Amino acid sequence: MLFPDTPADATQLAEQRLADGFTAVKFGWGTFGYDEAHDRSMLRSIRSVVGDAFGLMVDVGRRWTAEQAIERAAWLFGEFGILWLEEPFTDILFHLLCLPLDADQASRITTHRPGAVRRRFPSQDAPAYPAPAPRSLHDRDG
Repeated sequence: MLFPDTPADATQLAEQRLADGFTAVKFGWGTFGYDEAHDRSMLRSIRSVVGDAFGLMVDVGRRWTAEQAIERAAWLFGEFGILWLEEPFTDILFHLLCLPLDADQASRITTHRPGAVRRRFPSQDAPAYPAPAPRSLHDRDG
């Protein structure tokens, strides 16, 4: 669903989804991604309603540079515990070609946990992370 204009509107949408029985929701685009203080306020409002156990995903809508995504992923995953960060880059191919990322940086962008991404391109400084174990659709946590 689109990020609304205000934190109060975000709180109302989160309350509605929680009341409808949802256990996770993805907010995206809208007013998100232009101003860090606004983004934090929106997520703080949402988290105040749904709590930490509720799955929260964010779609930035290709608004950031690679450098911004690396910086902001830290607080998105750390402070707000999001599960998913979708399309943070303005143009992924441009940034991958012009800004060499090692496996740890790529990992921080996608999941903010080192080791979650395998290295795809050779780099003299980047360790090769093992691939995650395959899982079926029937494997569930809890």
